[in-house]
Amino acid sequence: MRIPLTGRLGIVLMVVGSALLIYSIHWLAPHPRVALDIPISLSPGHISTPTFDVELDTLYYVDVELSKATLPTPAGCEPSAVLRTRWTVTGEGQPADKGSSPWEDSGLTLAVFLGENPRYAFDATIFPGASCLNARNPRLKVRTHVHPSDLYSGLNWFSIWVIATGFVLVIRFWLWGGVPERAIPRMLPAMVLTNLLPLQRHRPMPLMKDLPHFGLFWGCILLIPVFFFAVLGHQPHHGLMVNLGERNAVAWQKSPWPVTLSVYVDGQHGFYVNGQPVPREELRAKLSQELEKRVTWDVYFEADGSCPFAEAIYSIDTIQGLGANLIWITPRIREELNRKAAP
Repeated sequence: MRIPLTGRLGIVLMVVGSALLIYSIHWLAPHPRVALDIPISLSPGHISTPTFDVELDTLYYVDVELSKATLPTPAGCEPSAVLRTRWTVTGEGQPADKGSSPWEDSGLTLAVFLGENPRYAFDATIFPGASCLNARNPRLKVRTHVHPSDLYSGLNWFSIWVIATGFVLVIRFWLWGGVPERAIPRMLPAMVLTNLLPLQRHRPMPLMKDLPHFGLFWGCILLIPVFFFAVLGHQPHHGLMVNLGERNAVAWQKSPWPVTLSVYVDGQHGFYVNGQPVPREELRAKLSQELEKRVTWDVYFEADGSCPFAEAIYSIDTIQGLGANLIWITPRIREELNRKAAP
């Protein structure tokens, strides 16, 4: 049976993905660089290592490595609980670093140092309590820890994706590729229309069983998060904050101050704060000065009917920009207040 293009493409993808994965694991996988590996005794005493070579500008860890325990670990002989040391790392005959171990969450790592000299030596004093670990053949290792590179991680994930795609294509061929195409049923297949024009026989329309167009398919999938981000995402705010509550919510007599803070704009581009004229460029400073004296930051704003709209917007923006609570007395509210105040 002839393998269609989809099946051959799946096989090629699986082979290419496997080759990339093998190359990544064999050539790009990080391996620790061991500068020193010697057996030691964890009985109380002193340990001195010979000098060893390190690579410059590389972080090295001094670890104690134990073999896997064949017998259950005795009670009270947990390595991180009984191992206590005081150590010194020297480079080129000069003290480079010293300290004690273990520290919090350090495990069996005794020391960490950065290779600033080509040769180092390590000295440590073992405190009592760790002798029970000698049965596990302890070894002292100076080595780097494994940190996978971005290229290694990215190539591994890409290889797995390629292999998975090829596997899906092969499985698709295995499930549906071997099924012969079923002829589309036709009414009166032997009858040819000849009364008007001769009917040309065409190849029957194939069944819709192939993969969809990838551009259209992934485009539709990407439209799903685009829709959610557009609906649920942050919407920028424009315009002015307007409270459409009850019109009679303004209560003049409930103000805690005998003199309320008000801003009035007349029809001649004039600004007034509590009845006192204020230049346009000093409106913000005057309001800030008045608000600093008050506990409640309520500002009553009113504009003349012939006031330019731009001046009213400038006043509202200045009041709200200072963080004050704007109470806008519209012309209709002014008429109602005047009617209620009339005897």
